[in-house]
Amino acid sequence: QQYFNTLDKTYLSIGTRRAGRPPNCWNYFDAIVNVTTLEYEEFYSSSSKLQLKKEDRFYLQLPIKEGKKDRIDLERWLPVGLAFIGLFLSKKKQTQQKENNSKGLLIHCAQGMDRSVALTMAAIVLFCQEGEEKDSRGHHDDGLIVAPWCYQMTLESL
Repeated sequence: QQYFNTLDKTYLSIGTRRAGRPPNCWNYFDAIVNVTTLEYEEFYSSSSKLQLKKEDRFYLQLPIKEGKKDRIDLERWLPVGLAFIGLFLSKKKQTQQKENNSKGLLIHCAQGMDRSVALTMAAIVLFCQEGEEKDSRGHHDDGLIVAPWCYQMTLESL
């Protein structure tokens, strides 16, 4: 069972905590933003066999509590999450040119319906645009794409 949905051609997926469960999460994603206070032990245990230090795997936990009570923490951590997402998107073009099997970024909270949605919506507003591409049959395929300027972003420019 799949616990996430990918948003058009943005490389962004939104999902539940189960979508971010190691080691299977790395079959689908190169990067994960965990927008919960909970973490799987494999991400922080020194005895874990999980190879998080690989160059092509990125993980960020934003410790935001569930519900509207923690709106202030969401506001505090939002810039950190957006910087992480922006830098990931800026590296996608280079990664795509090197290998065809590059994966996307998962943004997840406990249920995939609250904190992860807020962060994903902010990322879409900042880093995506509507695109018009032709599919393999020559038909127009409208949808969201990563804005071309994102591929030139650097940490300094954020």
